[in-house]
Amino acid sequence: MNTGRLFGTSGIRGVVDRELSTDFCRRVGGAIGATLPRASTVCIATDTRISRDVIKEAVNSGLLSSGTNVVDLGVLPTPALALLTRELGFAAGLMITASHNPPEFNGIKLFT
Repeated sequence: MNTGRLFGTSGIRGVVDRELSTDFCRRVGGAIGATLPRASTVCIATDTRISRDVIKEAVNSGLLSSGTNVVDLGVLPTPALALLTRELGFAAGLMITASHNPPEFNGIKLFT
């Protein structure tokens, strides 16, 4: 896997079950959690893509394995997740979305 092309200005993007495998997403969640103080709380939200639950659960698994607490905010627009991350005092916010990309894509955007 060439992960260099997955990371961009809008987070991580890739084709689900190819570049964005559940194992990769779990490892991303674990890596994010490892950068936060133990027992931090992050929020997570998704857009309405069909693959949202698979990606979200994999990222959640990684976060939880690192000792990070997760609050699922459900389906939200990206700007709402960014605002709630800040206003509710979460250590970070993760948005599962691929914005304007084709349906086979998804992504992980990180807000702090």
